[in-house]
Amino acid sequence: MKFFCIQCRADREIENVSEFRTKHNRRMAKGNCPVCGLELFRSLDATMGEAEKNNAQS
Repeated sequence: MKFFCIQCRADREIENVSEFRTKHNRRMAKGNCPVCGLELFRSLDATMGEAEKNNAQS
């Protein structure tokens, strides 16, 4: 999964991603940048692809 690292200012491919829900029940992903080690977060609700939307509706 791709994240944007604000410290490196580059898109990074993160392998060990953990998903969780916020207190407002939104899906989020968390991982660490492989270059600088910064903890990165990403919202999954707004960036859901068409295949994931179709699977969620089924």
